[in-house]
Amino acid sequence: MKNEQFTKFLAKMQAIHDRKNQDYSHKGNPYSNFQEAAVAAGVTVEEVFLVLIGIKLSRLNVLRHSENGPLNESAQDTRRDLAVYAALLASYFGGEGDDDIR
Repeated sequence: MKNEQFTKFLAKMQAIHDRKNQDYSHKGNPYSNFQEAAVAAGVTVEEVFLVLIGIKLSRLNVLRHSENGPLNESAQDTRRDLAVYAALLASYFGGEGDDDIR
């Protein structure tokens, strides 16, 4: 059974990624900003992704317990960013069909 809501979410997620990728990457490398952050911080690219994912999870937790609504980024915006980071992390390590454990 096709999940139309999920399909629409993926399309929006891709559109967000494509727009932001123009701002954050260079030299045709969609992962360049994550790689450069890893070098600057002296950590692995995977650790950069995990920190960013952790920040988004923390943001959701703050929104859940806040008595006021968000002024800038909504909970749904945060969920989309979280999904994009998770997909980028998975794709960085091989994309489709790569079940290698690293």
